[in-house]
Amino acid sequence: MSFGLFTALDGISPWWWAAAAIALLAAEMVVTGFVLAWPGLGALAAAAGLWIDPQLSGDMQVTLFALVTILSAFAGRWALARWGEDAGEAPLLNRRAGRLVGRTATVIAAAPDGGLRVEIDGVPWKARPEGARPPPGATVRVIAAEGAVLVVTPEPG
Repeated sequence: MSFGLFTALDGISPWWWAAAAIALLAAEMVVTGFVLAWPGLGALAAAAGLWIDPQLSGDMQVTLFALVTILSAFAGRWALARWGEDAGEAPLLNRRAGRLVGRTATVIAAAPDGGLRVEIDGVPWKARPEGARPPPGATVRVIAAEGAVLVVTPEPG
């Protein structure tokens, strides 16, 4: 059933859809974030559909493109949620302060705003004490990270 909305696509070569797919997938490499990958897959599906049936109407080409784009976007989001960055082996890879939770640090200075400067492996960090503010030289344990600020508590003993 053809509604005539996309009659300009009737009789075109599948190479037009293949070229659109290549352009979208190449642009995805520049843009990143899996925004253009799904329309690229949709364009590949439209090209394949047109190769299988050269008489495929323009309406059906656009419908195939849209359906594959939408389905692959949902499938891709599901796959990223299941196997993406947060589900991987290194969820704290780009969260440097978050990797310090559980480590011990040495207080090197008290800040006038009530905060602290602590040192871990020779690197100074801003810290916020949880409870009483320990004096310089005290050992503290990192219990959380709020952005680039470590939340610390005095180490017992």
